[in-house]
Order: sequence, then C-alpha cells, then structure tokens
Amino acid sequence: MAKRVKTAGMQLMLSLHYSDSWADPSKQNPPAAWKNYTVTQLENAVYSHTKEVMEALSKEGIYPVYVQIGNETNNGMLWENGKASTATGMSNYARFVTAGNKAVKEISSSTQTVVHVSNGFDNSLFSWNIGGLITNGAKFDVIGMSAYPEYAPNTTVDDWSDFNSKVFSNVASMISSYKKPVILSETGMHYTAQKQCQNMLSDMIVKLRAIKNNMGLGVLYWEPQAGPGYNRGYNLGAWDANGRPTQALKGFIENKSSIQQSRMLYFSEKRVHPDLFHIGSNASVTLYQLDGRSVYKGPYTDNIRNLIPGNSVYFLNINRSGLSTNCSIVTK
Repeated sequence: MAKRVKTAGMQLMLSLHYSDSWADPSKQNPPAAWKNYTVTQLENAVYSHTKEVMEALSKEGIYPVYVQIGNETNNGMLWENGKASTATGMSNYARFVTAGNKAVKEISSSTQTVVHVSNGFDNSLFSWNIGGLITNGAKFDVIGMSAYPEYAPNTTVDDWSDFNSKVFSNVASMISSYKKPVILSETGMHYTAQKQCQNMLSDMIVKLRAIKNNMGLGVLYWEPQAGPGYNRGYNLGAWDANGRPTQALKGFIENKSSIQQSRMLYFSEKRVHPDLFHIGSNASVTLYQLDGRSVYKGPYTDNIRNLIPGNSVYFLNINRSGLSTNCSIVTK
C-alpha cells in the first residue's frame, strides 16, 4: 500500500498500533509474542519493531511524513506495563514513545513522530496525557487528535460548530503549553450527515490555516472509503450505499472565495505565478512543506523550483515592508 501511495505522488502517515489487533482507548493489548515481556523488553521491542518497519519502507525509497507511535493512546499503551493511570505507567508509556521515536529518527530524521490521543474536545485528557509524557521526558514531535462530534457527550452532527470551537480551544492550549504542532489525525461523521460533515471539515481547515507558524498541520478523515455498516457496523465513513463518495468530502475543496481570502497561489510546471495578488520584488518569502521543513527562503522569485507537482500543498510566508502574511500553495 505504501508503494501505491508513493506511485500516486501522495504523502504517507503511518500509524503503528503495537498490538495483534486494533489498539484504541478501550484496549491496548500487547502482541501475544510480547505478553510476558518486562518493561525494558517492551521498550526494546517497540524500538526493534518500529525500526524494522521503517527499514522495510526505506528500502523502497519510502519515508513517511508522519509516524504515529501508537493509536489513540488515551491511557497509554502496551497494558498493563504502559497503562498511564497506574503508578509507574506514565513513565513506562514515555519510555515506549521515546523508543519508537528513536527508531523512526534513525532511519528518517525528517519524519515527524506523533502521539495520538482521541477526544480532541477534552482538554483535561490532553493536559494529563501529553503533559505527563513531557514531564517524564518522552521524545516526540507532533500532538495528534481524533475529533468526532458524535463521540462527544451530548453532541450531535448538528452541533459541529460548537464542537469545533472546543477542539480548537484545545489545539490552542496544546500549542501554547507544549510548543508542539497539532494534526487532526481522525475525524468524520455519520455517512448520512453529508452537509454537516462538509461544513465541519471546511471549518476545521480554515481554523488550522489561521494558526500561526504552521502549527496546525492538517486534517485526515477516517475512514472515508467505508460504506454503510463497514466492518460490523461502522457508519462514520464518507461513502454512500450507492458506491459513490458523499458530499462530505467536498469539505476538503476550498472554493474560490476561500482561496481569495487565504490568498492561495497556484503553481504551474513548478513556476510560481502570483495570479491572485501582486507580491512585488521587494518581498522576502519562506516556503514550507506540510511538515514544517523549509524548502526555500530568500527574496521573492517567480521561479521557485524543486517542488512536487500534482496537488501537493505548501505554505508560503511573505514579508514585505515589515508586514507578514501566509499563503496556501497547491502545485498542479
């Protein structure tokens, strides 16, 4: 699958569950082969498994942009040893996260590691989890959030606006407290709530773009291809019973007015064309990839090269006469 992602010119975020089955807030069971491991053995196993996966990808020339060290680790991972709410669980959890981070960085130093926690509306959960990791010396790059309105207490699909406000209040709190960027690793709604979901996604993207210093990294839908009743009853996909994608996915399409408001530029054949506003020759610019890496920094030019064609997204910061603005960039 990673080869198909690369061939399609797309970027990859890899989620490692460290379990023989799905790991989520209700279950973080270690693989059967690790069942009787000590904490140190589990730490070494996380490192070895993560490195093995990264090495296998690197042999194919594939380097994920992000790697999640665990999936929705609300109460840690690899229970009971890494159950964060136990006496030594938080420190063990931090050791496991750091081991995964170390393995990723040894193969691909540019890949960003993610700690992924669900219920993005719950600031107390994130403050306890992320704060506890950092207090215990955990090494990772990005805070990942799941954000499903229907999983929040007393919330329906029609409450998406208030829900988003709570999520982004938490996003702002995390960035302010821990100086780490945030990615919305999972979101979605019931497949019948197409318009509400479209509006929610569009609003999420607008709010992320407004976060300074590229600290809002993006939004991922899970699982868009899931049809009604997928996998014994999952209905939060974006595929209808007719086998077609729902209107919800239009939330990822920014219309002309939003493009103008965010001053989006378009690239054609790797050349910059200021179609929507005049930058001017006296501007200095910095072009960033989605993961925050700088691609170009210097005076404005209409010939910035080495960009990836085919709807890849970049961010451009423009500084002119002491005034600064940010633009979204899409390659064609």
